[in-house]
Amino acid sequence: MDRNEISLRIIGKNGDESLSPANFDIRQIRFLLDEVENLLYPDRKKRKDRPTISYEMKEGSVLNVFRTSLQSVLLVSAMLGVIEQENGSIDKLEVASAQAIENLQSFALRYNYDIEIGTSDKPQRFFRITPTTHYVRHENIMVDIECYYYGTLTDAGGKDKANIHLDTKDVGSLTIRADKKYLAGYQGNPLYKNFGVRVRAKKNILTGDIDKSTLVLVELMDYQPKFDEDYLMDLIHKATPKWKDINPDEWLT
Repeated sequence: MDRNEISLRIIGKNGDESLSPANFDIRQIRFLLDEVENLLYPDRKKRKDRPTISYEMKEGSVLNVFRTSLQSVLLVSAMLGVIEQENGSIDKLEVASAQAIENLQSFALRYNYDIEIGTSDKPQRFFRITPTTHYVRHENIMVDIECYYYGTLTDAGGKDKANIHLDTKDVGSLTIRADKKYLAGYQGNPLYKNFGVRVRAKKNILTGDIDKSTLVLVELMDYQPKFDEDYLMDLIHKATPKWKDINPDEWLT
């Protein structure tokens, strides 16, 4: 193994034949590509600037080898170590990483595959996901919340499942489920305009991460960010008398 590799060996059968590169379906390859990217780079905001991930398939059942930056491989290795230390719990992982592990668990169960994940920094250690393992998050750590995001609406609609796409500065592009009637009732063309959006979502109470796959639109709000000095000075003028007898050093301590 090179120093900057992560590998996923898939062991199982396709019909009566043992798995090999010759009979491993392209849809399953596509699935692995997506989930490995989620493991290596869980922060979607930073993905457009991420290092290259190269891919190679080898014999040995089906050995999928991914090469990228050493730092990213080490982070995945550390994450796998955390799961082992937590006796198989994935509750403390970032949302995207936890979802990737859950999806790989579902993949193993659906196709009766064994998955061995290896990293180049620990070549003798393999993290195994099988039909009998149970890597899923506990539902009671996810709570319902409402939150706000601000950005530019770049797309809206959908034939069966309506959604909007909001390009934000802080968390990148978000896909937010929406009600068709709400979108149909919006006056004017919302595309490429700035909005604040109020959404419902689920939040991990252990990590504080918001599960971006659960975003549901509650309200679109016009948002025109600008610095209004007169408004700010007016607020300061109104608040100053209320603070005149307060010692800021004592208040801060």
